[in-house]
Amino acid sequence: MEMLQPVRQSSDITPAQMALLRDADPDDSKIAAYLARGEVWVSPDKSAIAVIQARDDNIYEIMNIALLPDMRGQGRGKAFLAGLIAMVKARGGRAVDIGTGNSSLDQLALYQKAGFRITGIVAGYFDGYPEPIIENGIACRDMVRLRATF
Repeated sequence: MEMLQPVRQSSDITPAQMALLRDADPDDSKIAAYLARGEVWVSPDKSAIAVIQARDDNIYEIMNIALLPDMRGQGRGKAFLAGLIAMVKARGGRAVDIGTGNSSLDQLALYQKAGFRITGIVAGYFDGYPEPIIENGIACRDMVRLRATF
């Protein structure tokens, strides 16, 4: 498991890291909202970034997680996600929530392989986004909610 590095303040996020956050979520207003209340973590080689937020009852939520496209398919995303989960466990967290689009097939597989279970669907969540999102030839309209419980 690789060590995670905190980004001290959202103002310390580089343009490349912001572009990576936008790759996972193209809505700048949503990114700004969760940056204001979450913690930013990066991989040592800066190829991965995540925003995580503590919620009630020692439950954390990964608000955004992204990996450079040329690093995908090499186990780096899996290792980064494992590092985030280990950090939450070390803090006494009892669960991690994450949401992704109905069309994000690779992400859905990754999260379920990492122990997340589907807990619900937020129908129409992405309908209000400024531009339509199409992944894998599928319109992204609904958010699939998942949780890993320890």
